[in-house]
Amino acid sequence: MDTVGSAAQGEGLRMAGRGLVDTTRLASSPADVWRDICLTNADAIGDALDCFIARLTQLRGDLRRGDAVEAIFSAAAKWRAELMKDNH
Repeated sequence: MDTVGSAAQGEGLRMAGRGLVDTTRLASSPADVWRDICLTNADAIGDALDCFIARLTQLRGDLRRGDAVEAIFSAAAKWRAELMKDNH
């Protein structure tokens, strides 16, 4: 939410839809709770961030071709369907 808010500012955020509101829900949580969670789980979060950064770098490098974008979004849809099997 920090990245989106910094880029969009107030005027841009007023145009946001329900999807942004839903996906940024945790941003309204107390910061000290997340600080403690991050401190407790620093190694696992660091590993996850490394993976996320690698995937973003892959997407960034492929924006003009679309192969990685298509592959990553197809895989994401598969994992979302798996998630929703037990969470609908």
